[in-house]
Amino acid sequence: MEGTVRTFDESVRMYIPVLMERITEAHGATYQLYYEYGYASVVNDKEVTAKMEKNIGNALGKESIVQLEQGAMMGSEDFSAF
Repeated sequence: MEGTVRTFDESVRMYIPVLMERITEAHGATYQLYYEYGYASVVNDKEVTAKMEKNIGNALGKESIVQLEQGAMMGSEDFSAF
């Protein structure tokens, strides 16, 4: 079995393998867990975001800025490595 895990919190991210082992053991299953920590989630800097919104609004008009209603998204990407 394989899959991916996405979190917004680093402490949760580090705890996921522990939970996976507990759940597997609780069901009496035998297993070998190979867990690879991939890229962390992208967290936009609030101050930089606010400045960019202001600058873009001034340059292109406030109507050019679109706020996503769902807020944080669980997309799979590796931009946090840059």
